[in-house]
Amino acid sequence: MPGLHSLPLWRTAPLRRELWWCAWAATVAVLLVVLLLELGDGPSAAVPPEPESTTAPSTFDSFSPDGPGGPDGLGRADSGPRWEEVSGSWGIIGGRAAVASPASGQNVAVIETGSTDGTLQVSIPSMAAGAGAVFRYRDEGNRWQVTSSTRYSTWVLEHVVDGEVAVREDVGLATVEDGTAIAVVFEGEDVVLYVDGVALLTASDGRPTAGSAVGLVVTEGEPGRARFDDLSFFTARDGT
Repeated sequence: MPGLHSLPLWRTAPLRRELWWCAWAATVAVLLVVLLLELGDGPSAAVPPEPESTTAPSTFDSFSPDGPGGPDGLGRADSGPRWEEVSGSWGIIGGRAAVASPASGQNVAVIETGSTDGTLQVSIPSMAAGAGAVFRYRDEGNRWQVTSSTRYSTWVLEHVVDGEVAVREDVGLATVEDGTAIAVVFEGEDVVLYVDGVALLTASDGRPTAGSAVGLVVTEGEPGRARFDDLSFFTARDGT
């Protein structure tokens, strides 16, 4: 049987057209599959947009060395409310909030916001294991918190109710280094965790946490190494 190249040109033209149409149809089929996957209900479809602050925060603190705080305490925030040092002794060192004298367990400092829904943002110029933020804080047995795990390069979100951990999820591999900024958007049952502006985790829990305080936490390792800067809280009615 003669090969393709030995056939006369008038006999190979239809065959070449048929091969071209087959290749074109296969390409279209692949593109349709990719499009359907992108429009599907995968994890990325459920991630809310990055939070955008449309107004000034209702609660904020730049931890300025010229502010009302100092090495012997955090004092009052730039927005007015006074910090409560729940555990450990806190201070402002070099324009950053830090644990000056650690407690044996968690080190927590909180500030009242008057709202259980909103957006909390804080940067961590000097990272340490267990450094992070608390929100919807009522007391040590009732709170939400997000903390770093430098060992596993991830962030852990927890909801503690009546002293028991009701929710505990991590974001997978993520940035955990000096200068990382975290943000938490919480409204109703839903909580969304952002790391350096990227939404990495969405969690829901209908169990109530009545607290309206937010703040800083260091849970392990060398708590004195962690440094915090530019904490801001926007209430949900601020349009965040």
